[in-house]
Amino acid sequence: DQIKAFGWDEYCMLNGVRPLDPKAEPHYNGKERYWFPRGIIANGEYYKSSENYGPDMVNEYARNFIKREREKPFFLYYPMIMPHSPWAPTPHSTGGDKSGERICELQYFKDNIEYIDHLVGRVVKALEESGQRDNTIIMFTGDNGSGYPVPVDVSNKHLRRIGSLSGWSDYKEIILEPGEETPTLTRRGKVTVQEGPLSETTYGDVPGRKNRMLRDGTGVPCVMDWPRYRAAYNKMGHRHDDLIDFSDFFATIMEVAETSVNYATDGTSFASRLARGGAPPRDFVFS
Repeated sequence: DQIKAFGWDEYCMLNGVRPLDPKAEPHYNGKERYWFPRGIIANGEYYKSSENYGPDMVNEYARNFIKREREKPFFLYYPMIMPHSPWAPTPHSTGGDKSGERICELQYFKDNIEYIDHLVGRVVKALEESGQRDNTIIMFTGDNGSGYPVPVDVSNKHLRRIGSLSGWSDYKEIILEPGEETPTLTRRGKVTVQEGPLSETTYGDVPGRKNRMLRDGTGVPCVMDWPRYRAAYNKMGHRHDDLIDFSDFFATIMEVAETSVNYATDGTSFASRLARGGAPPRDFVFS
């Protein structure tokens, strides 16, 4: 099993992985990556669940893992799938096709973000029920900056949004106000429109482009909670503008776990900053 060869003891994944038995029948046969997904594989087999929404299925696996491993130290890496396009309705959406048909509408981006909060809450509850919440560091972050316009099935003209003038090939994008028409494009012989979210932040409106070397392309939410140091957090404040690179997580977790590896690694540990409010360790991040 190649996934375990990378060092994982177990896994539950969507996309990019196949069951060990190529003739295995999928538990669900949906056309859409979120609803009735056919590609969720757990340890070489199709993951069977009473859930029919992909993010719920992976969340269920994560919660079960926490409860199984509660008597010993564990590390859980939990990529949540969401809010990656296509933006489909969530179980909490008031409308939308939840039959498994492919759907992508910008209006569901907000629902996806809110459902992430719901899924995080379920993980926290599992930690509480297992008796491990106060003994667990939670690190929550995104994997890249804001997304760019993608092909949508229906243009959401009632929303403020970004639209593409040329497709994915370059950065010709405009901000569209409610009521404005999104320009049409021809992609693979089909006429389509491409729309993306316009995020409103404390730094102003962020039009997107995760592969830009700017704040909107590299900056992501990063929220951490170590119950042991909550009193210290209250004294030193809860918001910091430090630079953190993804390679730093490995170094930090090794320091917190009081372990090491016998090979060269990238990254700078921010464990002292996380625990005691020490000086931020990085002067720059290479992107």
